[in-house]
Amino acid sequence: MHSPSMFQGNRDRQIRALKVLLAGVTVPCVWLSWYALVGRFALPQGRLAPLGVAGAGWHSAVGSELKFAQPSVDLGVINKSTQVLLPFTNVGPHSISGLSVRPNCACAVSLPNKSQFEAGEHGEISVTVEPRLDRIGPQSVTIDCEYVGTTQQSSRLTVRYHYAPELVVPPSLALESKGGQVCVLEFEITDFRATPVDILDVSTSSSQLKGAFLNRSAAFLPGWVFRLELRYSAPSRDISDYSEAVYIHTNDPIRRLITIPVQVSVRERIRAFPQRLQLSPNEHDACWRSGSLLLDDSLGGQLSVKQVCVLRAGVEYETKRVAPGKILLLLKYPVSLYVADVSDFSVTVHFDSPETTAVTVLVTP
Repeated sequence: MHSPSMFQGNRDRQIRALKVLLAGVTVPCVWLSWYALVGRFALPQGRLAPLGVAGAGWHSAVGSELKFAQPSVDLGVINKSTQVLLPFTNVGPHSISGLSVRPNCACAVSLPNKSQFEAGEHGEISVTVEPRLDRIGPQSVTIDCEYVGTTQQSSRLTVRYHYAPELVVPPSLALESKGGQVCVLEFEITDFRATPVDILDVSTSSSQLKGAFLNRSAAFLPGWVFRLELRYSAPSRDISDYSEAVYIHTNDPIRRLITIPVQVSVRERIRAFPQRLQLSPNEHDACWRSGSLLLDDSLGGQLSVKQVCVLRAGVEYETKRVAPGKILLLLKYPVSLYVADVSDFSVTVHFDSPETTAVTVLVTP
């Protein structure tokens, strides 16, 4: 059997070990609490904590002194640029200054007309979101607000929305007519409303441009998709660029007439490169100045030269086929004539195929 003195000795040793353990835990906790208080309140107002001291660097929104009423906002469904005001309050014990923002998008952010806010003072930030027109559906932007309070801090704001435009219309259209050929362009209009618009008529700004409504999608894809067509035909119109328009008449009480600008380019079917030829000394024969023209069918047809008319005596030429739709025209001009006459002259090439086609180029000897 064990004596009472033995039990008493064991109990004393256990009590001493427990005291040592409690002392080891209490001292670090007291030290850490004091250190946190120093890092929070010991620095003078407006001074930043030095590097290596607790509180230095940008702090997250957790425990931040600038408190936003709604750090995360959902605008719901929008169909255009939308503005939202985000109010805040300085809940810290000191004033804050140096307020700045860093949005992650092209949205417009307007700061208050002051950069310093005393303790308890209110302010607001204005955010105007511009939804991406090529991304229909959920979108979001984030804005990091950085400022200087007791320490350098930051708060992150999030603005969410669902972009669903009512009516998506192309901002402009473009057609290119080559060699008097009819050119055709199909385009679409999309209505995202539950009850779609009705297209009553399609008209244009000139008799050469014709518009037509083709069909509407049988179901919401999403959106009701309307397919339309433009045809341009001007066989006798000069080579140039023309500004036209297509007018879409609807039963929409807000947009009864939809106007889309149309840029029409009328071009020659046969293209010449360069469009103005500059002759240069021949590398193989000093008695000649030479150059070459590349003739190309923009529609990919077979080129066949019928006649070459050169309005300058003494000029020699040769044609070489380099592809089914490409011909190289080589020109040579005697240096003896070049000394006497350095004025420009024209070269016109007539083709059997395509029929009644010709191209004229100005040549500088």
